[in-house]
Amino acid sequence: MTARRWPLPTLAALGLGLVPACLYVEKSVPITPPGWKPPPAKMLPVGSPAATDKSDFASLLPRKPGDRVAKNPPPAVADAGPRVEAATPTETRTSLDLVGPVQPAQNVVKVPDPPAEPDAPLTAAVRAFGDGHPERAVEALKGMGKGNQAFVLELLPLLDRVSKIDLDHADPQEVAVLSEQLQAAAARLEPKAALRIDRATFCRKVAGFGRYDPWPDGQAFGPADLAELYVEVRHVTSEPASGAANGEAFVTRLASTLEVRDAAGRLVEQTDPADWQKRVPAARFDRTDFSRTPVRDYFLKYRFPVPPVPGAYTVTVEVRDPAGVRKARSKPVEFRVGP
Repeated sequence: MTARRWPLPTLAALGLGLVPACLYVEKSVPITPPGWKPPPAKMLPVGSPAATDKSDFASLLPRKPGDRVAKNPPPAVADAGPRVEAATPTETRTSLDLVGPVQPAQNVVKVPDPPAEPDAPLTAAVRAFGDGHPERAVEALKGMGKGNQAFVLELLPLLDRVSKIDLDHADPQEVAVLSEQLQAAAARLEPKAALRIDRATFCRKVAGFGRYDPWPDGQAFGPADLAELYVEVRHVTSEPASGAANGEAFVTRLASTLEVRDAAGRLVEQTDPADWQKRVPAARFDRTDFSRTPVRDYFLKYRFPVPPVPGAYTVTVEVRDPAGVRKARSKPVEFRVGP
C-alpha cells in the first residue's frame, strides 16, 4: 500500500480550526469615567411636556455591561396618588365613598315659609258648614252686614245639599225642596232689586198674567178706539197688610205714568184717569192689589183713548215703587191711527 499524502492547504485549515475566533476578557472595564455621578432627578409636575417625554436615552446611563435593555420599553405612568382597592363582589363604592363624607354647608340661612293667608269669610263659612259645624260658619260671617249674613246662611244648606247629589238623576221631591230654598233666598233680594219691564204690547183682551190676545201687527186703530196695553213687571214686592179683610194678608202697590207722543216726539194730551173731564200731558195711575199670598207674577193693564188725529204714535210706560226709589221705563211701543 502506498502512503497517501495530505495536501498542505488541508493541514493548514485543520490547524486554524482549533484557534478561537474571538478573545474573552474576564476583567470588567467601566464605561463611565472615574468619579462620575448622575445628576439629581428633577421632580416635574404630572402632565407637563417634560414629564410625558417618551425618550429613554437617560435610562441607559446607569446600565452595566451584560444588562439587557428593552428596545421598546412601556411608557412611564405618572403617579396617580394612593391606590384604591377594588370593591369586593358584595359591596359597591360610589364616588362619595372615595372622596369621604360630605360636610354640611356653613352659614346657610333658612328662609321661613310665608304664613298661610286666612280663608275669606265666605270660603271659611262654606268649609265649616260642609264639615258639620254651622256655628263656625256663623262666626266666620260676623264681619259681613246683617243682610249679607242672612242671605249666605240661607244658601249654605242649599249649596251643601247640591254638592252631595246628582241633579240629573235626583228625586223630584228633593229638587222641589231645593227650588223652594232658592226662591226663599231670592225673596230677600226682591225688595232691593230694580224693577224690570219685560213686555209691553197692545192686546184685544187680557185674562191674566201671560194670558192675552195680542193686537194684530200692522193693524191701525180708529180715531174713536180705546187701546188696551198689557205690561209685565218683575221684582214687584208684596208687603204684609194690616187689618186686611177676607184673609188678604198682603198688599202690592205700584205707581206708573203713561205717555203718548206723535211722530215728531211731542207729547199728546190724554184724559186724566182720576177725572175724565180733564186733559193732562201724561196719564198717572196708582195701583193697589190685595192678595192672600205674596205676588210673584205681576202685570198692569192700561186703557186709554187713541189720539183723534190719524198718524204714527208711540206709547211709553214708566213704573216705580211707592217710595220712588226703584223705577223702570219701557221701550216706546209704536201704533198707528187710521183715518
